[in-house]
Amino acid sequence: MLSKLKTLLNGGDTKCVFVMQAKEASMRQQMMKETEDMRSFLRLCFPPMEGQVHCMHSKLMLLFHPEKLRVAIPSANLVNFDWGETGVMENSVFIIDLPRMPERGKTKYEDITCFGKELMHFLEKQGLDRDVRDGVLNFDFAATTHMAFVHTVGGISWRDDAERTGFLGLSSAVRQLGLRTDDVEIDFAASSIGSLNNDQLHNVHSAARGENIIARSTATVAKPKADFFKQLATGPATKLVSVRDKVRIYFPTHETVTASIAGAAGSICISRKYYENMPFPRSCFRDYVSVRSGLLSHNKILYARGKRREGLALKDVAWVYVGSANMSESAWGKLVYDKKEKAWKLNCRNWECGVLLPVPSDQLAQVEPADGSLVNKHQVPGDDSETKSEEGIPSAADEPASRGPVGMDVFKGLVDLPFEYPAQSFGDREPWYFKE
Repeated sequence: MLSKLKTLLNGGDTKCVFVMQAKEASMRQQMMKETEDMRSFLRLCFPPMEGQVHCMHSKLMLLFHPEKLRVAIPSANLVNFDWGETGVMENSVFIIDLPRMPERGKTKYEDITCFGKELMHFLEKQGLDRDVRDGVLNFDFAATTHMAFVHTVGGISWRDDAERTGFLGLSSAVRQLGLRTDDVEIDFAASSIGSLNNDQLHNVHSAARGENIIARSTATVAKPKADFFKQLATGPATKLVSVRDKVRIYFPTHETVTASIAGAAGSICISRKYYENMPFPRSCFRDYVSVRSGLLSHNKILYARGKRREGLALKDVAWVYVGSANMSESAWGKLVYDKKEKAWKLNCRNWECGVLLPVPSDQLAQVEPADGSLVNKHQVPGDDSETKSEEGIPSAADEPASRGPVGMDVFKGLVDLPFEYPAQSFGDREPWYFKE
């Protein structure tokens, strides 16, 4: 890919800035040396990767044109097979064109949309040059009002910074867009899976609901364990529903990969030691079979469907995340309370970014519930009985029944499902292991 750019751009007016992964100083020096003959059109940016950070995994393109800024957020790396040249791998990309401000005007940072603020925050954290960041403000972000830029900043984020990144940032985005729900169903297509357990499923599920996770965690830490479990025992009657019943993860089985056009996969990975670990949520897994026959997937797409209480009525909510974040703690972060600092921090091993797109309300109204059946609605936001247990999430079994969330057809035309749905559970089959 770099050789193609060199041929196309050398001697021209187009300039490039590449954001590169290089943890060690020696690697950064090597990359600078290898691109010396491209310095006329190429600059390199190296995001901070000290300590626990091990992967610059975000994929973001800012394409500056005379009349517009094209913001592109793909799931693809800059390799030929991710961009269709070999015909074996599928990816996704979000694209929006933002018009240049008239008469050489600039957008004031304080007036920019939440999408724009989080994009600027991410660029600053990555260490992108000031002229590039200032250039972004030459464009009108009004078209992004209804969407959110969701990111993971590698390293340790504290306090306010922690609440705007990783799974805490996802939760904040859900609240800012008015998408908070009493409960949510998650369908997550991923190409890499970490060492999952119930806690990590809860984190992503709670974030997708728009829960204030730090507030909940603070309340939990502040209570002695005896009081905490006493509250659960004496609070409103609830039925505990396993979070594993609310989350489905789409990843290919060994049979699906070997039967594909490629016959094998290097960028689709899960470790056998993770999958066979006792706490691993194997029941959540579904076989990712592409609707494009024979292709493998490098997509990272999170589909969320739920309901929100508005007065006496329940309103449908649905949205989709498209970006670079897989289903792993590395991608979404780990929340830790620092006793010395007396503050929460979010530890993230990756850099990630993506976009959250709500399903328009008129489209929601046209789609039937998932199966037409009646299901119990969940607690109203703010109710004390919303407190989680380690084993599941509460639902009010004694409340009046209502129809379930809208079906997956609701995403048609926004981000069409790239996999066959409904998908088969793994059963006795194994996932595709890249790392044994």
